[in-house]
Parts: sequence; structure tokens; C-alpha cells
Amino acid sequence: MSANNVFGRIVTGKVVRTAMTNHLKNWSPTYLAEVARAEGQDPATLPGFKSWVSAIELDEGKFEEHQMPSCVVVAPGILNEPEKRGGVYIARWAVSVGCVVAGQDRESTFTLAEMYTAAVRAAVVQNPSLGGFATATDWLGERYDDVPNDMLRTLAAGSVQFSVEVQGAVTLNGGPDAPLVDPLPDPG
Repeated sequence: MSANNVFGRIVTGKVVRTAMTNHLKNWSPTYLAEVARAEGQDPATLPGFKSWVSAIELDEGKFEEHQMPSCVVVAPGILNEPEKRGGVYIARWAVSVGCVVAGQDRESTFTLAEMYTAAVRAAVVQNPSLGGFATATDWLGERYDDVPNDMLRTLAAGSVQFSVEVQGAVTLNGGPDAPLVDPLPDPG
């Protein structure tokens, strides 16, 4: 889309997922070190995420090929009815961030999942614009039971649920006056 495109802004779920992923790539090392310090551990205790995954990329039962710890970002849709304001729609996307970790035993694995999840939560709650993308981000919940029971001994996942508000998810009354004869060139 060019800067003055006749369509205005059109935000997709992928754009929301990408904004969250980029935000966490930028901030998670800082917050992982702080969570380790808060737990009385060396800041190097929690290495950065080794893989970044969209849930769309996950084949059922094949998660083991991703390197641990892994961050999984999902944006399954809009939470509630979009709001019209100032010529644009404001929408709130549901976004869930999963932290999949591997440990030596059940206790240490769950502790890791809780620590990584806390780091993600803090990185988003304390920097809610996601690098200027969102107008607001709210923390909605947190869970630590996202892995099937038969895998719980050395694999655990925590997930944090957010609401990400985007001003201008789509521009009201934007777009051309008639369908474009040739839709491929940018209409400007």
C-alpha cells in the first residue's frame, strides 16, 4: 500500500501476529534476564527463544522439530464488535503467545514455562503499543496446561492471552468509486 492509497489501511491477522512477534523479538531478552534476576538466578539462566512460530506453521504432533525454548504467536480473530470512530474502525484482536520449553524433570520444566510466560507478559504489559502498532494492549489471562499429559515430564507450555487494539483496522468509505479494470497496479 502506498502512503496515499485510495483504500486506506487494511489490517490482517497476520499483521497483528507479526507486530507481536517483532515486539517480543526486540524485548524478550531484556525481560527474560529480569525475570531470572527476580527469581534470584543468574540473568543468563533463561536463554532467548530459539524458534519463533506462528500456529499456522504447526503440524499436529510435529512440534518437536522446533528448537526450544520456542515462542508461538496466534491471533485467532477479533474479540468483539469493531467500533467506528473518526472515519476508521477500531478492532481488538485476540492474541495468544505460547512459550514452549523443555527441562530435565517435571518441576524444572514447569518453572521454566512460568518464567518465560512472565517475561512475555511483562514485555507486553509494560510496552503496550507493540512498537507503535497498537493503540492499547490488555492482559486477559495466563495458563500453564497447554501440553498433553503424556508429554508433561520434560515439555511444558505457558500461554498469555492479550487483547490488541488497532486503530484504523479498515478505513470507512475508503476504496475506489468503482471496481478497478486492472487491479494489479497500485491505484494510489
